[in-house]
Amino acid sequence: LSLLSVIGQSLLGARMATTWSAQRCLDLGQSCQWLTWHRFSAIPVAVFVLLFVMTSLFAGGWARTQWLYLISALGLVLLQVTLGLLSLSLELSEPFVTVAHQLVAALLVALLASLTFRRPGDSEPNSFIENPTSPLDPCHG
Repeated sequence: LSLLSVIGQSLLGARMATTWSAQRCLDLGQSCQWLTWHRFSAIPVAVFVLLFVMTSLFAGGWARTQWLYLISALGLVLLQVTLGLLSLSLELSEPFVTVAHQLVAALLVALLASLTFRRPGDSEPNSFIENPTSPLDPCHG
């Protein structure tokens, strides 16, 4: 649910960016519904990610071993909200802040997707190299 909500929020932000809705709203007072939807949907999305992180940490077992990634997801959400507020307070005048906001959104989608579809056996390094009698052994040196 957290991954889907972050993807939905990203799509809403992409729609807002491609139609220049935020800039038109701040400058001309037009198309403000997109900016309003994006701002108000950010709160439930952040809550979903927070619940995902807390549930995974308290569940124990394999999920708890992913604590570094879970804390990273939490940090990315906090950074994303901060960059979004900063971007609006600067009235989108700083391209670095706006691009950073989009970059953090992409990183958050990637991190949540990897956590969502990761299996307990996936955390073992080099688990796919198990056949020492492969005909390709001479190729490896």
